[in-house]
Amino acid sequence: MLKTLRPRGYSLVEVLVTIAVVAVLVAAVAPSASELMANMRLRSASESMLSGLQKARSEAVKSNQVVTFWMVSAATPTVLDNSCQLSSTSRSWVVSYDDPSSKCSSASSTTVAPRIVQLSNAGSGGNDLSVTAAATDGSAATQVSFDGFGRRPAAALAGDISTIDFVSQTSGTRALRIQISAAGNVKICDPQAPVTVPPDPKACL
Repeated sequence: MLKTLRPRGYSLVEVLVTIAVVAVLVAAVAPSASELMANMRLRSASESMLSGLQKARSEAVKSNQVVTFWMVSAATPTVLDNSCQLSSTSRSWVVSYDDPSSKCSSASSTTVAPRIVQLSNAGSGGNDLSVTAAATDGSAATQVSFDGFGRRPAAALAGDISTIDFVSQTSGTRALRIQISAAGNVKICDPQAPVTVPPDPKACL
């Protein structure tokens, strides 16, 4: 006698249970993914500025002249054009010998003002980030200079950038800070990390 083969497949109940399980897993993973992306944007923004600061310092030593890192904003975040103005809260920056205000679209040059060395625009992402640059006394600051020894000139020390804080509006992320010492040393640190003995290299001093 031939056996009747039953059609193979999934029942409606099985499908619904599977969908429910997948939905629960996605809901559980989504916040972690959101935090991961926010932390990546935070790290990328801070490393971009760190790179600019290091470039300004190395250019000052190489040329034996004062070179400045300027924080600037423009009408369009993805383009640094001649609408740019100094700003203590922008992710765009310019490394140059002279003030680049209203001249950010100038070609790189060692002779024609503002004598731009390198620049970077904020880009299209990172709208959830806030950036704040401050001098030693906590007041807003827009630039920091380096001399031929790679140090911050004493004459501009009080009003120049001492710290740049990066904060994400996404919950669960950790803030980052760039610290610039009087000697010109630049580092990224975690302002929430406790100061310990011996000191934690991730902590801000």
